[in-house]
Amino acid sequence: MKLNIIITSLLILLIYSSEINFMPNYADRPDKWHLLYPMLIFYSILIFNLGWAIFKKNFGSQKMKILISTITTIIGFAMLNNPKGNSQIIGYCIILIVFIISILLLFIKPFPHAIKNRK
Repeated sequence: MKLNIIITSLLILLIYSSEINFMPNYADRPDKWHLLYPMLIFYSILIFNLGWAIFKKNFGSQKMKILISTITTIIGFAMLNNPKGNSQIIGYCIILIVFIISILLLFIKPFPHAIKNRK
């Protein structure tokens, strides 16, 4: 599931990069109909991730990490689809932060676990 969040976040960042004004490939397009199908696909994937994390049998910090990252990505994605004010920039930054943290949590082992194996 963590890998699913990472891939979804990366695809959101890549597809929506042309809509964010600080990105080099920014294109000012007043209509957003070209984003309808990606938006529906990403929302369905994120809702599936949320349901999977809720109904999965494992408990503890792993489940909470997936829940928190999925909920934060959904909130950031909702802000990304709102063209008013700076909410698109904030949503893009939120998804970028979730992406970076998810990659770090995937490849870096927790600190107490590393100490426990060293003894």
